[in-house]
Amino acid sequence: MGYFYNFNFYLDNIYHPELELPDHFDHIKYIQTKIYSDQTSYTYQDLVDIIFEKDPNFGLIYPISWVDLIMISNLVLERVLTIFDLDEDTNLYMTKEILKMEELNMKTHKKMEDFAEFWEMG
Repeated sequence: MGYFYNFNFYLDNIYHPELELPDHFDHIKYIQTKIYSDQTSYTYQDLVDIIFEKDPNFGLIYPISWVDLIMISNLVLERVLTIFDLDEDTNLYMTKEILKMEELNMKTHKKMEDFAEFWEMG
């Protein structure tokens, strides 16, 4: 699953319930805990909560440029090609590819990756 959050585009790890890997909601919780909040400043999530409290039908639209769209498409395409380019003898479930989560900063287009492991997300 891919989504925008806090001026970044996130591409979640591959999920299958029988593998007991972290899912999309685990990833969202992990991202939210990384964002520091104190009493004098608001996080992105704080602002979203305030807006939706005032207007539950508020539409969140994230405008993207053609360059952004190309960068996101490239990220998704690289993931698909990597998975389908694995050797026939390679078990997808035994590789790190299934755990890979990627983050694309929409301002700098810098790409970061991490791996979804429950012991990190707990």
